[in-house]
Amino acid sequence: MRLTKRMALAGLLALPVLWGGMLVGLFGVNQVYWDEWRMIEELKIFRDSGVSLAALYSQHNEHRIFLPRIVLMATGTKSGYNTIIHMCLGQLLVLVAYACQVRFVLRLSQNDPRRRWTTGVLLLAGFSCYNTMQYENFLWGFQIGFLMVLAFASLAFYHMDLAVREGRPGHLVLALLAGIGASLSSLHGLFVWPVFGAQWSLARLSKAPFPVPYSLSVLAVAVASCAAYFMGYQKPDYHPDYLEGGAGRAVAYFFATVGSTGAARFAGWAVVTGVLIFAASLVLCLHLVRTRRVRAYLFPIGLVLFGYAVAASLAIGRAGLKAGVAGAMTSRYSTYSILIFAGILLIVYGEYLLRAPASAAGQEWGRKYCLAVVALLACFVLIKNVAYLHPARKWREDREAGIAITRNYRSATWEQLQKVGPFANGAHAIESIGILEEFGWGPFSKSIAVAEAAEP
Repeated sequence: MRLTKRMALAGLLALPVLWGGMLVGLFGVNQVYWDEWRMIEELKIFRDSGVSLAALYSQHNEHRIFLPRIVLMATGTKSGYNTIIHMCLGQLLVLVAYACQVRFVLRLSQNDPRRRWTTGVLLLAGFSCYNTMQYENFLWGFQIGFLMVLAFASLAFYHMDLAVREGRPGHLVLALLAGIGASLSSLHGLFVWPVFGAQWSLARLSKAPFPVPYSLSVLAVAVASCAAYFMGYQKPDYHPDYLEGGAGRAVAYFFATVGSTGAARFAGWAVVTGVLIFAASLVLCLHLVRTRRVRAYLFPIGLVLFGYAVAASLAIGRAGLKAGVAGAMTSRYSTYSILIFAGILLIVYGEYLLRAPASAAGQEWGRKYCLAVVALLACFVLIKNVAYLHPARKWREDREAGIAITRNYRSATWEQLQKVGPFANGAHAIESIGILEEFGWGPFSKSIAVAEAAEP
């Protein structure tokens, strides 16, 4: 009977994973798009002149995409730069984050024989991880870098949780390695280190500080990772100045980023939702510090703090863009804002659904408020899985139109070529697309195969 229940649970937990795979199967298109053209040009250089460590570590915009660059180029070379392969790898990276959440929830519920809420919480976490609102990261092979940060950050916080709770140095090593992996994936990955510091501070407030050797190890690796990242770093000239839109606009951008998980496409509603989510986070933080249970929830606390750290960085660096506050709701950034909801969900589940501790009348409102926020966000998250199928379909149509332009690039107009990639001019576009044609990569791989099959 127990084996049957486990198999049934495993089948249910596979549903979000199948949903993510379905999104790639229905809407993924093997077409090189935008930043991926830089990868194509770099691959050409590497094939002609050899691989350079300095080139692998060089900036892409403000990011050091060392690990994503290696994965994109290695798999791209082997697959004829089939971007569908990169999308499938992205789904596996999301699975890593989902698996960490599953294991944490199952640990929390292991002493609860009824597990009344366990399956529902796990499914909600899964459909959050694989939510369609992230369609850009799912259907754009280059965005594997964002998903690598998601996976590595989740692993870092999960193993730090185990390291502190179980006192096993091996988990500390894994947490530090995962933090390094996140740092080598994009600028956002660096926020793993200040989040570790924030966890340390909260643990001290709850009278349960980290062991001193752990703290010193984290500090040493954090300093080394940040120093290596910013060595020779240059802010891209084409990006707006920090806080260019003003502090007020940056604050609104921050809350819109946080609230994009539970808001429609209206920036004002996203800001309001972000404020509600932030308030729930403060309530939970005060509760965990007061009850001295911070160390029991280091993993979800890490997810929440990491989401806020990324949202703050985006507000500082992106609020000055032309799109303004509305730009905070882009599909690419939702992967990180969903982490905030995931972390809040796990804490609320453990503290208010499993334990349901007796609380003073003055604290009861906080419990009800957090439960209400989670319920509201859960409805929005599930609705968005369906609502964002339309923009995902539009994304597929645009990429399919890009295939036609790419295959006929020599006769395409400059206006058409600008829809395919950030080319400097027509000559640059012809040169870059010519690399694909030369090697038979991307959209040219199918056309070449068809032409060869048609030859007598």
